[in-house]
Amino acid sequence: MVADNGFGKTTISVFIKCMFYGIKGGNKAGLNDNNERLKYLTWGTTKLIGGSITFEINNKEYTIERYFGEKPSQDTFKLIDRKTNKESIDYSLNIGEEIFGIDADGFE
Repeated sequence: MVADNGFGKTTISVFIKCMFYGIKGGNKAGLNDNNERLKYLTWGTTKLIGGSITFEINNKEYTIERYFGEKPSQDTFKLIDRKTNKESIDYSLNIGEEIFGIDADGFE
C-alpha cells in the first residue's frame, strides 16, 4: 500500500500482526521497542485492547478475536469457524506461525 504519512499503514500492519501473532511484552519488560503491550495500550485505562479479523484459508473462513490486557495473563484468543459460528480448534493461538510458517519477527 502506498499512501501519505498519517494514513494508517503502520497501524493496519501492526493490527494484522497482533491478530495472527499476539502482542509482545509483559507488564515488567519496560517501555522499549520490543514491548508492544506497553507501547500500544491506551494510557490510563485498564480496558482490554484488540479486535477481530476475518480471513479465508483452504476454502474455510475464520474470524480471529484477540484482546490484550496489561499482563499476558489477561489476553484472550478465540478462533471462530464462520460456517458454523462456533469456536474452532483447527489452529492454536500460534496461528500465525501455523499458517505462514514464520515467526512474528519474520512476518514483520
